[in-house]
Amino acid sequence: MTGAPITVSFSDGAVVTVPANAFSSGNGTGPVGDTQAPTAPSGLSSPSKSSSSVTLSWSASTDNVGVAGYRIYRGDAAVATSSSTSFTNYGLSAGTSYTYSVRAFDAAGNESASSNSVTVTTDGGGGSGYGHSIAGSSVQFYVNNAPWADVHYTINGGAQQNLRMTQSGGNNSYQLTNLPAGATVSYRFTIGLAAGGATETVWTTFTVGGGAYGHTISGSNVQFYVNNAPWADVHYTIDGGAQQNLRMTVSGSNNTYTLPNVPGGATVRYRFTIGVAAGGASETAWVTFAK
Repeated sequence: MTGAPITVSFSDGAVVTVPANAFSSGNGTGPVGDTQAPTAPSGLSSPSKSSSSVTLSWSASTDNVGVAGYRIYRGDAAVATSSSTSFTNYGLSAGTSYTYSVRAFDAAGNESASSNSVTVTTDGGGGSGYGHSIAGSSVQFYVNNAPWADVHYTINGGAQQNLRMTQSGGNNSYQLTNLPAGATVSYRFTIGLAAGGATETVWTTFTVGGGAYGHTISGSNVQFYVNNAPWADVHYTIDGGAQQNLRMTVSGSNNTYTLPNVPGGATVRYRFTIGVAAGGASETAWVTFAK
């Protein structure tokens, strides 16, 4: 207690006025509840991209109480949220333009005005660019620059599925949704040739994790990624050579490492060590694919 009144203001807007030489308790008076939206994010840009992913970065918003996160819009649709000022959108079609904007939100649900928009065109990919990308419980298979392509896959050793992929501008894709965490997927492609006939790829096997991780192929580059982890290491071999073990580059909660100049036909084998926020780490199963 003091000889003067004291006004105590709380982060939710509540105010408690304490008279001189007295105690006060209760929920307070005055404005209750946060009604002020954060400022709009600024400087939205795309520092990197591949044939199936776009990475976004922006400057932080401010708020009278605190920014809880950012909502990422692709066109008019919200596609994800991020707790940091960066985000990577995986599972996109090669050679396709996407327009993004970002809005900040606070714990009370107030959403800011939109950031500037940015339009990004994914890479077209190399002539033999094919593979898969993982986003949550979904996997997108893709084959670049081919008149047509079929994907053949099994889940947990079940019956083989054989499907013609959706073709758009020379790029082919097929999305497999609602895969349970821990599911083992094996797949290969039959790729049509412009001169006629087709070629077959080797089988690739991977395990779907609780978070999104995997690889994408863009021309001669392979990008490994692990989402929503404080850190991650990638371990890989090329054509059975010495195993390489590297700490991935972290941005926000997403981790990436790009392996450049991988020759066509090379066999790449990899797994991840993924850091856990509470401490320790988890290991993924080995994945093998042919470039």
